[in-house]
Amino acid sequence: MDETKQEPYVSYLEHKGKYTGIRSWIFTLDHKRIGLLYMYAIIVLFFVGAIMGLLMRIELIKPVSGMEIRCSDGQNQTPADSFR
Repeated sequence: MDETKQEPYVSYLEHKGKYTGIRSWIFTLDHKRIGLLYMYAIIVLFFVGAIMGLLMRIELIKPVSGMEIRCSDGQNQTPADSFR
């Protein structure tokens, strides 16, 4: 029988590199960690966009006085002009 030596399994989540903690995730070159960072960023930015969209819809239910973008005669104006 031929015995072969197997390398111990090293998880990419428990990498012992130059950096530790969050710096090891930010400065990684491991493609698995980079993929996870992309997934986390996509999820976080999706929820940020969804919350901002909901806030804009809630604002449209009843706009705050003085923050209207349209003036009373129906002409469009910039938000900076509405404070004059």
